[in-house]
Amino acid sequence: MNLQSEITRPRPSPLRNDSDAQIAELPADLEPAWQQFVLQTAGTSPFHEIGWKRAVERIYEHRPRYLVARSASADQVVGVLPLFEVKGPLTGHALISVPYAVYGGASSFSAEIDAKLYESARAPADGMSVRSA
Repeated sequence: MNLQSEITRPRPSPLRNDSDAQIAELPADLEPAWQQFVLQTAGTSPFHEIGWKRAVERIYEHRPRYLVARSASADQVVGVLPLFEVKGPLTGHALISVPYAVYGGASSFSAEIDAKLYESARAPADGMSVRSA
């Protein structure tokens, strides 16, 4: 078995229709499911992992605003978007995925779920009067 092909092979979406994905801010009890999704999904990086969330939160005191997409029928994670609310002299007040990292952004089973995650990030950004980056 070629390990690289196992890592990069996209998994099929468990959704019958990707528009059925439900987006919400990540609750603490779903962190293990988030981590499992990141470890098993192509297109993610170490900066998507829960450990990075905890490090940035603890060291820089930025507030995490992680968004998770779940399938209603299978109740499983189908997409993730790590975000942080950042306040600083260089950034101003911003919603960023992921600060101090070379790669972030949404990762999911489809472009449609990615789009839903990004669209869902706009509401908190507008409500906090922050710029999104």
